[in-house]
Amino acid sequence: MPAPERLLFDDLGISYIRSSRSQHANIHEGNNRVGKASPLENLRNRLQDPDVHDLTSATMTAVPQSQPSLKFRFDRQLWQRLVEIAQPYFYPPGARSSRQFLFLILTQLVFVVSFTFFFVVALSLIGFQFAPQFFAGLVNQIIYLKFLSSLGKSSLEIFQNLLTFLPAYIFLVLLIASGGIFYAYRHKLQGREKQWLILGLLLFLAFIVSSLNVLISYVFRFIDNALNGRDPKVFWEFLWVYGITLVVAIPILIGYRYTRRKLALFWRAWLTNTLLKDYFSNRSYYELDSNAANTDIDNPDQRITEDVNSFTTTVLDLILDILNSVLDLIAFTGILYSISTELTFGLVGYVSIGSILAIWIGTKLIKINFNQLRLEGDFRYGMVHVRDNAESIAFYQGETLERNQVEGRLSRAIRNYDLLIIWFALLDIFQYAYNYFARLVPYLIVAPLYFAKKVEFGTIGQGK
Repeated sequence: MPAPERLLFDDLGISYIRSSRSQHANIHEGNNRVGKASPLENLRNRLQDPDVHDLTSATMTAVPQSQPSLKFRFDRQLWQRLVEIAQPYFYPPGARSSRQFLFLILTQLVFVVSFTFFFVVALSLIGFQFAPQFFAGLVNQIIYLKFLSSLGKSSLEIFQNLLTFLPAYIFLVLLIASGGIFYAYRHKLQGREKQWLILGLLLFLAFIVSSLNVLISYVFRFIDNALNGRDPKVFWEFLWVYGITLVVAIPILIGYRYTRRKLALFWRAWLTNTLLKDYFSNRSYYELDSNAANTDIDNPDQRITEDVNSFTTTVLDLILDILNSVLDLIAFTGILYSISTELTFGLVGYVSIGSILAIWIGTKLIKINFNQLRLEGDFRYGMVHVRDNAESIAFYQGETLERNQVEGRLSRAIRNYDLLIIWFALLDIFQYAYNYFARLVPYLIVAPLYFAKKVEFGTIGQGK
């Protein structure tokens, strides 16, 4: 991107910042000759020198702050830049490093899925030890485990011998193989084991949270069925189950959110230090000076101090939210399919239309937000520019021109923010309408099935 708008001297083509460097040297020489005179008086005396006399006749003008070509484009080049920024924290850059990085992510997913399998089996065995009848009835009601009843054994016997089944051996092999791959890559990670451990913990907690959501949906289904059937024993039994589930789920959810924020914080600290090292190397800060004509980056101070934090938090939240959505989609699609095929396809169509509209609105908001960040940075730079060059502005009586420049930047930022408000209003309309109508779809499809006595009363709530 071209450098933000700046004030230049017409005759000499020198910006306020660059002129202030030479003026600082002139003031220093003037102090040696004039003594304790003020810097402004020294500058006036120095300007009487024939070498710098032309400065007094220079007039100030403005260079346009931005070009119409400055537009956000989500293309392959942007994707490559995203990978170049995000990958080094987890895997060192190099030849084919992106493929290896993706391979390690998939390997970690396999490891977490295998580990979660054995973790859930262990919890199930513990539950059967304390309340075998209750857990046997619960297992027989859950759609994903109904196939166990066709094996000719009780649920307790099946879970006790689950580790001898073929799936258990498959998950054991995957667990050992994925762990061995990470052990083989330990030298290539170059001290990045901590972030992979935290990322693995986040993936594991994401699976647990999704499992808890499925469990809670069944608990409320049983509670609604008990209320409809006026069965106080089952009602109070599952109400206790819900209370215990909350006691277990709340620390897990808090730990999940806390770990997400900690990983984003660690990532931000690493990325900021890396950018600062590059920024102060080979005079990059000088090449990226907002008054330079050859820089492609606007407001580097804002990019390092603010945008790095937004980048790490947003990217991590986006990845984990997509993972959670995929897990919930897989889990609850099975639940919906067990309730009604019509309900499943109806909600899939509804969600597909909503997703298309959300992507369209989101694309517009990304572009507007991109421009807003740049315009806010330009406005802030204009104010800092006045503060850093107050002496030059006062000497040349450039207050009016500077004020016009700053007000122009503020006006552009306000116009863009007004557009942002309009699109946020459209997004609110879409979100409220989408959420309210989403509650209506299960009633329209499941209610006729309930009146025909094909489903239980609790399936209506679970379908929502």
